[in-house]
Amino acid sequence: MIFQNISLDTSFGYAILSGNILLQFVVILSWIYENKVCKNNFSEPKLRWWNVLLFILAFIAFWMPTLDGKMYFSIKDLLMNESGLTYCMVTPIILSILLLYYPHINKITFRITSFVGFLFGILNMITWFILNTSFWWMGILHFPLLIISFVGLVLSKKHSSELYVEELF
Repeated sequence: MIFQNISLDTSFGYAILSGNILLQFVVILSWIYENKVCKNNFSEPKLRWWNVLLFILAFIAFWMPTLDGKMYFSIKDLLMNESGLTYCMVTPIILSILLLYYPHINKITFRITSFVGFLFGILNMITWFILNTSFWWMGILHFPLLIISFVGLVLSKKHSSELYVEELF
């Protein structure tokens, strides 16, 4: 959370993205809350066709096939890359796992994680497709964050525990 949001590039000065740090801290607090109340029930996963699609998107994000912001597919990067240290590439994996157990999950933690992921997804779309188009591939790699977080945000608003995603599609 801290190191991902600090720039130590002395050519432009130092920067701390305090808003990002604050939002990620709220997500951490929601997961600490979940750890105390244990509302997630991981006993009965429901594998649906859309879960498979979301897992494929999450896998691509976690693989993060990029080198210097450009498209670069490497098997080595499947095991050794920095995606495990980034909110934007880990969140799709976490949300995809939670979606396997929907609706038997902690909707508060799910909603907070999805909202922050969706917000970061929108900001990354602006960054990579409007402000810094030379690294458009980074924008593509952030689509899983945007899409999976959006699905999570929509589903987190549903109140009936018997409502499933098939009704949305």
